[in-house]
Amino acid sequence: MPKAAYRFSRILRDSAAWLDGSSKTDIDVLFDTWRAKMLAVSVYLEQNGVTEAEDLMNRPVNVTVTFWTFHASGCRHIHHLSCLQLGIDPDGSLKADEDRSKRKAELLRLFNGDLKDFAKQAAYLNGSDSDLNRRLEQALEIARTSLQVALDDLRWEAGEPSERVPMADSSGQMKAAPSAETEGY
Repeated sequence: MPKAAYRFSRILRDSAAWLDGSSKTDIDVLFDTWRAKMLAVSVYLEQNGVTEAEDLMNRPVNVTVTFWTFHASGCRHIHHLSCLQLGIDPDGSLKADEDRSKRKAELLRLFNGDLKDFAKQAAYLNGSDSDLNRRLEQALEIARTSLQVALDDLRWEAGEPSERVPMADSSGQMKAAPSAETEGY
């Protein structure tokens, strides 16, 4: 990777929070967000002038400012100016994103507990008939399929391409779709 590309990727990674992402966000997503915000900043500078931007950023913005100088302190000013251009409270947008992330983490913790309870209950099913394990396998395959459908729906809502991720059944066979026994459930 060329030195400049690496340097810019570090700026994007270090400023991920200002680009509506996190340290785990794909670098291409951060770049796309940066590009969109920079377009808004360009429009802001054109409409409001450099003087107002200088006052907000507490630094000079003139023709001698290089790309690296503009990004020396990260992307906070880019976030701030782009939010102002879009009529959004810059601090409020970060707070809303933080609240959304906390709620998501809470929902996933609760769901994780539900999954553990389900597994615990399934482990203690009593029955001596030979049909119990077959029924359990079918129930688990239905659960896996339902989880995959839910994940596909979430990807679709987020605009990501829906892809079937193969999952293993109880015998270790990889399956991407429901079996004939569970089809239609």
